Amino acid sequence: MEDFAVTLKLLSEILLKKKEALITVLNICENEETVFLHGNICDSDILREMALQKQKYIDIVLDADNIFTNVFERIHDEMEEKCVKFPAEFSRVKHLINEVCELDVKIRLREEKNKNRLLGVKTAFQPAVPIIKVAGIYAKSGAAQNELT
Repeated sequence: MEDFAVTLKLLSEILLKKKEALITVLNICENEETVFLHGNICDSDILREMALQKQKYIDIVLDADNIFTNVFERIHDEMEEKCVKFPAEFSRVKHLINEVCELDVKIRLREEKNKNRLLGVKTAFQPAVPIIKVAGIYAKSGAAQNELT
């Protein structure tokens, strides 16, 4: 297997790790919502523990972002040329990036709702704008993306 295919596999593994961490963060956010809606919001021990757990997984996400960025930047210039040779691997990376972006948006929305519940603020719905480093870098490789779409 060519080095480029191995690198695409590595990117997929990094994205899977990030996805798993984001799913855990989303679950913690949903548990926080349950505490806000049905529990005792004043129970700071529970909320503190949830915040610590969430931070642990956010750190995993940030580490995965940094590793992904470093690896992606090494192959970025080769994407247009070589992604055609490995469409399945490239498609897998694209699919995982989309899943990670969707999870990010869900988390941001949940966090905003939880923040408003915690503060007792009822505001009009304002969608979160996903700002994901991975998506931004990936978007810069538009030529490679257009090659398979």
